[in-house]
Amino acid sequence: MGELKWGSVPVGSNPTVLELIQSIYNYLSTPLTQDDLRYVRSTPQNRHILEQARQRRIEEGYYAINDVERKGPFRRSDVLGSHRCFYGIRVTKMGNGQDVLFFNFGPGRVPHY
Repeated sequence: MGELKWGSVPVGSNPTVLELIQSIYNYLSTPLTQDDLRYVRSTPQNRHILEQARQRRIEEGYYAINDVERKGPFRRSDVLGSHRCFYGIRVTKMGNGQDVLFFNFGPGRVPHY
């Protein structure tokens, strides 16, 4: 079986914090492809975890008011399972001088605003 090949989160040069957060949101909101679903579901326990994650996203998140989402696609964020609480960003300078941003997620409830 293959692997998930989503690539990095696209951001422009010198992004603002808002642009970084928006890029992460857009990236994780991308619907899963059929290949993604086949890969994730190839591990039996992942099927249940994926269903639970989508249900929590719909019930506890912004989409709780949008019933259309219940029939909508699985999204990349659903693959995070219970690790959907944003813990922050850290920057690492690679040997070639390139700055790489790492986004940290962990378990926890997503706050409602």
